[in-house]
Amino acid sequence: MDNITVLSHCSLVRSVADCGTVISSNVSASMSHSSFSGVMIGQDCRIESHVTFMSGVVIGAECRIGSGAVVRSSLENRSIVV
Repeated sequence: MDNITVLSHCSLVRSVADCGTVISSNVSASMSHSSFSGVMIGQDCRIESHVTFMSGVVIGAECRIGSGAVVRSSLENRSIVV
């Protein structure tokens, strides 16, 4: 895995990121078998298990993404996906 950036105060469980992924401060990602490729994740997000992101999406700050979600497009700040 190359070109992965994880900033301060993040909690990550297992392998959660692929190439080109940027994870901002205060992100809690308690997942396994999730797909991240070229994704930018904003501050203070909570991402549950088995989430799939389409390549290149941008996740705004303070988003909540539920288990098993498929994120196909970018999310504005404070979005909730279940």
